Amino acid sequence: MSNKQGLSSREEVYDRATIILHWLTAILVVLQWSGAILIGLVDERPVRMIYWTVHIGLGTMLFIAILVRLVWRRMGGRILPAIGNEMLQKVVRDTHRLLYVLLAVLMTLGFGIIALRGWRLIGLFTIMPVLPGHQAFSSKLVQMHLWTAHLLIAVAFSHAIVALYHHLVLKDGVLRRMMIY
Repeated sequence: MSNKQGLSSREEVYDRATIILHWLTAILVVLQWSGAILIGLVDERPVRMIYWTVHIGLGTMLFIAILVRLVWRRMGGRILPAIGNEMLQKVVRDTHRLLYVLLAVLMTLGFGIIALRGWRLIGLFTIMPVLPGHQAFSSKLVQMHLWTAHLLIAVAFSHAIVALYHHLVLKDGVLRRMMIY
């Protein structure tokens, strides 16, 4: 027997808020990463400043989305039973934890860069540097931020490939649990 989503009665889906927060996070991560690459290709300073401002704004949105997601998971988000054997369940759990850790490290580094360098947001207001004169250290933070972002994308890409494998090969409903219909 199947329900309106085409899932068998044994398969369950996440609640709408969890699904929306999941896909919002995924979209913001991809936008942030691809936008940062685009920034590196732009030479004109005024355009770069606008792109950086957008990057910081989206990063702030991502931070808020992650906080809301964590609170929602604790307060009312639906947690579904894992699929697979015990070892596979541990890998899935550890992968999700790694994604959250990488997001936390990435955002902490981003906030650290802003704290060291300051930022002028398109003439709206200025964030003064907390510790001015630490250009060399802030440059190291930028490199760490960049490599953490690449690692996050690699882990997220692997996560997506595994979800597609479940959907296309195993046909076990894992991906459908997180789809918006």
